This record gives sequence, structure tokens and C-alpha cells, in this order.
Amino acid sequence: MHIKDYIKLYKLAKSRNKSEMDYFNFEKFQAEIVIKSLKRKNIVLKGARVLDIGSGRGGYSYVLTKNGAHVVSLDLDRKKFTAGNKRFVNGDAASLPFKPYSFDIVFCSSVIEHLREPKK
Repeated sequence: MHIKDYIKLYKLAKSRNKSEMDYFNFEKFQAEIVIKSLKRKNIVLKGARVLDIGSGRGGYSYVLTKNGAHVVSLDLDRKKFTAGNKRFVNGDAASLPFKPYSFDIVFCSSVIEHLREPKK
């Protein structure tokens, strides 16, 4: 990351709680940084089935989809999800409603602090 990216991340983080769209944009920017890192590691998203656990407002799901992944977004609260993904599942990260090996990639960001029993 360059200094300008850190500055933008700081500004987005500072204003993320002003509105749902501000939080969505904050998630999108973080996702773009993660995607760049995945690409540097030759991880291919195009065509991959990705589970976004704790999808929040949907910023990560949006950017993953934009990069060619087939994303299923999972969160407890559908009301906050703004990405428009038709593949949204209301569900609990601690008790996933999917069969093993249903996804090529499982993505999870900023979830652990919301879990009742994070050690599980």
C-alpha cells in the first residue's frame, strides 16, 4: 500500500458510521486492497465460488463479484446489506448452512469481534 491508500483508508474509516453507504464504501476500499494482495499471490477469483461470511453491508461481496467471483453473502442482518447480491443467505457464521466443500474460497473479515464464543 502507498501512503495515499493509508490516508484514504483513514478518511473512510473515520466517516464510515455516518451512513450505510459510507460503511459500504469503507468495506469496498478494504476489499480492493485485499483483492490486490490475492492477485499478487496468483489467487484467481474469476469463476471461483466464494462465501463471504459476515458480509455486513456487502462491500467485500460487491468487489469480489466485480472481480469475477460467484459470491454467496452470509450475515445475520439482511437489512444492512446494500450490495444487491441476489445470493444472500441469512445465517450464523458459527453454524454454517452449507455442505462441506461447497466453496473454493471462504472470505471472512471483521467478524470475530461479533461472535459470542470467538474461540469456537
